[in-house]
Amino acid sequence: MVGPFDGVVSLLDRSGQRVDGVPPALIHRAHRIGKLRVGDVVLCDAAAAAGVLARVVALDGAIRVTHAWGTTTETIAVDHAEPPRTGVTPLAYVSYTQRGRLGRGLVLAVGPRHVWLRDAAGNMRTVARAAVQALRLPTQWTEQQKVVAYRWPSGGRRGRIAGLREHGLLVEVAHDDGSRGEYFFAQLAAVTSETAPAAR
Repeated sequence: MVGPFDGVVSLLDRSGQRVDGVPPALIHRAHRIGKLRVGDVVLCDAAAAAGVLARVVALDGAIRVTHAWGTTTETIAVDHAEPPRTGVTPLAYVSYTQRGRLGRGLVLAVGPRHVWLRDAAGNMRTVARAAVQALRLPTQWTEQQKVVAYRWPSGGRRGRIAGLREHGLLVEVAHDDGSRGEYFFAQLAAVTSETAPAAR
């Protein structure tokens, strides 16, 4: 971090490139973590996106994780990984309701009345705090488990797990409307009293 200057901060990324004009409200300290284990679900950065959920698949001098990559998965080495954050707090994944649709996003900042988040399409959204709920993100899924499956642009859809492949990384969901879809495990959330009524 370089600065702050005039109320904003300049950052140097891992490649040494400077990013200017970053508001301090969007800067969050990386958590210190204990020993990671193979199979852990973690929050990390991938080349194509920051703040992705992935599963640790190897610890061989580097942290190797598998994350969603289009319709399949990709395994990469990352510099830092930490357990997913919980609640409605910066860098936690949450569900939100906006214009009658249930969505899923990564929290960037929290205010008294609003939450600023990145949605599944990578767009920034401002959502009323009362419309945002914490997500349950179990580390393992089982067949027939009730879930809400999130995908842009359709939003959240209720269903049951119909099949698992790639050691549970990819999950087939039978939607309540009779259709089926395949999701990365981290695109699912367990049905709760908060998520169930709003999901389609």
